[in-house]
Amino acid sequence: MKTKTKKAPATRTTGHQIVEEKVRDLNEFLKKVDMNQWQETIEKARVNMK
Repeated sequence: MKTKTKKAPATRTTGHQIVEEKVRDLNEFLKKVDMNQWQETIEKARVNMK
């Protein structure tokens, strides 16, 4: 006996695309912030070593 299965939509809705773009942009921003904080921490450590 076969059961009916619903096919997945061929394309994602625009809402999903917008969320994915925002998440991607946010991740890029957070990487930049992390790198800036990391550089500041290194600079402070170098100053304290002198």
